[in-house]
Amino acid sequence: MPAKKNLVGQTFGKLTVISEHPERTKHGQTRWVCQCDCGAEDVVKSASYLRTATVAACGCVKRQVSREICLSRTKHGQSHGRGKSGTKLYRAWTSMNRRCDTSSAERWSRYGGRGIVVCDGLKNSFQYFEKIVGQAPTPKHELDRKDNDGNYSCGRCNHCLSQGWLNNVRWVTHSENVRNSSKARLITYRGKTQVFSDWAKELGIERLTLKNRIDKLGWSIEKAFTTPVRKQTT
Repeated sequence: MPAKKNLVGQTFGKLTVISEHPERTKHGQTRWVCQCDCGAEDVVKSASYLRTATVAACGCVKRQVSREICLSRTKHGQSHGRGKSGTKLYRAWTSMNRRCDTSSAERWSRYGGRGIVVCDGLKNSFQYFEKIVGQAPTPKHELDRKDNDGNYSCGRCNHCLSQGWLNNVRWVTHSENVRNSSKARLITYRGKTQVFSDWAKELGIERLTLKNRIDKLGWSIEKAFTTPVRKQTT
């Protein structure tokens, strides 16, 4: 039989041989104690494995690949959103990601197009999103950001902590969402500022009527708000 080659000190892939193991394989092969680049010690491998493995390692490479596949599936809702794809919560999650990540999305210009992003915690895991946001109080509630110029952030994940982002996501009614929208038009009258819809409700005048008075007829705010609506006669 050829003399056994001493592998101590040699490196194979990510493994460095540090000593010979006292026990042999069931086929009589010498086993070697190794240390992996990832920090794992006392990794026992046979000489044949060390010489023929494509990437000799303690198993960390396989675990990393599995983790990346899992994250990729999670990112696209293939794992943690299973069974919930038809729910309001899942639709809110996918819509949030799409308008921030996809330039072809309908409202991209108001979100991703102006730099709004989703933190990694909310973006990569539907289960985490569900835990942070919770179910909508009613079917009519909509997903919203507290700060309309801020990102969709949970305030807890490593991404948020590294950036100093606070929790900036919540459920609101449609009127609250419109009020917080960057497109909402605010009107200040006698020291009070509100959107058109709130003024219309307070004054008892149709929102479209107020808008037409100011934009089409060129009325002042005072005249538009104080002129009684002419009642139609039959």
